[in-house]
Parts: sequence; C-alpha cells; structure tokens
Amino acid sequence: MDLISFSSIEAAIQYEQANGRALQVEITVDGATKKAYEGEWLVDAIVREKAIHVCYHPRLGPIKTCDTCLVDVNGELKRACATAVSAGMNVVTESDAIHKVQLEAMDIILGNHELYCTVCDNNRGGERDFVH
Repeated sequence: MDLISFSSIEAAIQYEQANGRALQVEITVDGATKKAYEGEWLVDAIVREKAIHVCYHPRLGPIKTCDTCLVDVNGELKRACATAVSAGMNVVTESDAIHKVQLEAMDIILGNHELYCTVCDNNRGGERDFVH
C-alpha cells in the first residue's frame, strides 16, 4: 500500500470522497442534524449553512487569529476553523454568549486597523489578483 502525503485535511477528505471512503457523520448545528465528513474543519461543515468567519479560507487552513468563528461545541467555546468534526458533536452557532465574543473579536480586529482602505499600505490601488 502506497502512503500518500496531503497538504491539508481538506485535500485528504477530497481524496477520500473521490475514492468513496470518506466517513460521513452526523453532528447537530443549532438544533438541526447535519451531515459532515469526519476530520474536516468544523467551519467547513458550518459554512455550508452560513458564513461565520473572517480570516478562514479553505486553501490556507486555520489561521486561528480573528476568533470571529467561535462556536459552542459540547458546552465549550471553540474556533470552528481549527476544530475537526467528530460524530455526535453538538454545535451552537447562535446564542447571546457567542454573539458577545464574536462582537468582541470584531472590535479587536477593527481596533487594530484604520478604516481608510484607500490609503492603507496593503492596498495596491484597488487592483487585486483573485484566484478562483
């Protein structure tokens, strides 16, 4: 048997899906049962329903810096971008406590950035090279 190296969990899951071996499990998100792939990042499983993140992109993997994707997993606050799905998870994405920590995270992000994007050192004249 050949060992195959993957650059990310996503790549490994895609390989397993393509070969019919990815294990689908059920998790609960906001009281509703959802299907997810065991081992995929929780943010990927949730984002199929709603977008709840700022810094995460599947090609980059978890950066774990913005905390806007915090959710309650089995009674604990976890970053959805860096929490792997497992069978029987109970995930809550909306509650007063979660809303509060997500707002605090966004306040921290905005507190560290001037909102003058046209003069920011990271702005390249509005021209962006997006990869699709």
